[in-house]
Amino acid sequence: MSTATAEPHAPSTRANDLHAWWRQAKLGMFIHWGPYAPLAGMWDGGEVEGCAEHIRQTGRIPRELYARQALAWSPRSYDPASWVSLAQEAGLGYMVFTSKHHDGFCMFDSAHTDFSIMKGAFARDPMRELRAAADAAGLPLGWYYSPRDWHHPDFRVAGDEQSGDDRAALARYIAYVRDQTGELIDRYGPVATLWYDGQDNGPEAARSDELLGYIRERSPATLVNDRIGLDGYRADYAICEGYVPGEGPERAWETCLSLNYSWGFRASDQRWCPAHELARKVCDAIGLGGNMLINVGPDGDGVIPAPAVATLRAFGRWMSVHGEALRGTIALSPLSDGIRLTRGPGALYALLLDPVAGEILLPRIWAGMVPRLLGGRELPWKQGQDGLRVTLPAAKDGMPRIVLLPNATLMP
Repeated sequence: MSTATAEPHAPSTRANDLHAWWRQAKLGMFIHWGPYAPLAGMWDGGEVEGCAEHIRQTGRIPRELYARQALAWSPRSYDPASWVSLAQEAGLGYMVFTSKHHDGFCMFDSAHTDFSIMKGAFARDPMRELRAAADAAGLPLGWYYSPRDWHHPDFRVAGDEQSGDDRAALARYIAYVRDQTGELIDRYGPVATLWYDGQDNGPEAARSDELLGYIRERSPATLVNDRIGLDGYRADYAICEGYVPGEGPERAWETCLSLNYSWGFRASDQRWCPAHELARKVCDAIGLGGNMLINVGPDGDGVIPAPAVATLRAFGRWMSVHGEALRGTIALSPLSDGIRLTRGPGALYALLLDPVAGEILLPRIWAGMVPRLLGGRELPWKQGQDGLRVTLPAAKDGMPRIVLLPNATLMP
């Protein structure tokens, strides 16, 4: 088996060469769903602090008790077509679903464990159903997979001092991860991306470069994030979890943000991101050259919480007008704090992160034609040696504004 990878410390160019769809789409839906969802952040009559998807560990739930409730879980309202429809309504171009989180429970049909949804009360394959719904809509679909596993008896954190038994167990677990990766590729392809998370095993001891080589041999068109591999640079894109960096990394990158605090469903977590804040973060990330995964955590029955649906629908209405400035564009150097710049066919777009009113300066912009607001009217403007000044009307919805600049150029 070949394990050839890119040279050390050389950022992968595969995303540029093979995966134009990822840069075109820009935005995806992240879905955290598993047997933690019906617990809703509660155990033994009390609330467990932290992210709901970590409740197996943070709630100190005994392995056997957690396994019993996981296998008894049978979501009543699982409808993957509704998830796909919401992603499309929100203007999102791909999806990533949690095939196995840190609790070790497999949301797919695996020949290598009985700790899976297919072996429990539900006895359906939710990933195969999601695959069919995504394919019908033409949405690329990828899988999140956690090398961390709180259930598997052979899982070990790699370290310098281990007994022979520990080393043997780690070797068996590495084979388990490889074999399940093969299942995700072979049973549920085509796999747009494999999104790894929680590599407690030291990368060298866990032979994660070999896993990366295995993926590229079995599925050359699959993008892989930087959470496997010795240094991350052999992977196809970097992850900035939970934040938009001050400036974009010098390689393909993606941020992932949840619409509330917890990635998985927590009934008490009502700190929902409003549509205007989501749109601002999206403009910031795309204006710095990144992609964004927007996370939802369906409840135990498979229903995406109503506030998340409302935010995504409102964001989708905004995207229906402003998406041309984001999808398929190229990010240029920001004009100033709060103003990002993208290039599309025949036009520049100034992304104004805050809903300003009155005259503003767009530094270094030389107008080719009359500027206008996307979804709005032509704007009063004055050209100066320092850039273009435009006058914006008042905004009421708090959403970012985008100025279309047809045939505009950047001054030195």
